[in-house]
Amino acid sequence: MSLRANDLTYTVVATTDLPNVNFSQIITTSGDSARTSLDGTEFVITYAISPPFIEDGTVVPISVLHYTQASELLATPAWRVEIEE
Repeated sequence: MSLRANDLTYTVVATTDLPNVNFSQIITTSGDSARTSLDGTEFVITYAISPPFIEDGTVVPISVLHYTQASELLATPAWRVEIEE
């Protein structure tokens, strides 16, 4: 079974929690591949099933989003550099 973007959960996490994220339990493969806010304070992880580090409170999400919500967030000035034409 292949996963589609709409089947996944997108979770915004503080970068201070990066050492507590077990990337072997989620789709995001590393801190380097995670989308990070421009100010470097937050990053997004992706998963199909809520990982143990979220369930046990080791990492407390800033927000939990579905595909459309995550897409809207990542299009904001806090996450995307505007290129002037």
